Amino acid sequence: MSKATDLTRQKLVRVYSSHDELEARMVQDLLRSAGIESLITGEMLPSIYPLNMGELAKRDILVLESEAEEANRIIAEQEEAGRQTEE
Repeated sequence: MSKATDLTRQKLVRVYSSHDELEARMVQDLLRSAGIESLITGEMLPSIYPLNMGELAKRDILVLESEAEEANRIIAEQEEAGRQTEE
């Protein structure tokens, strides 16, 4: 089985959720800089219906299941670094 075929058979899993589109894009850029491609759910909703409250504004960042552990580690490290700079 080729690598491309293997990737198409993998599930997408959520590694991050935010109600802030800018925050979601920043996390997506962080993952991309580490070589992990991701998808943000709910991206089309605001352009069709300008709703930004509650679950309608929620953005989930999805990655391939095989990259989820690494993505979670990168996000956790970034969050920890942010907490340390706030102190």
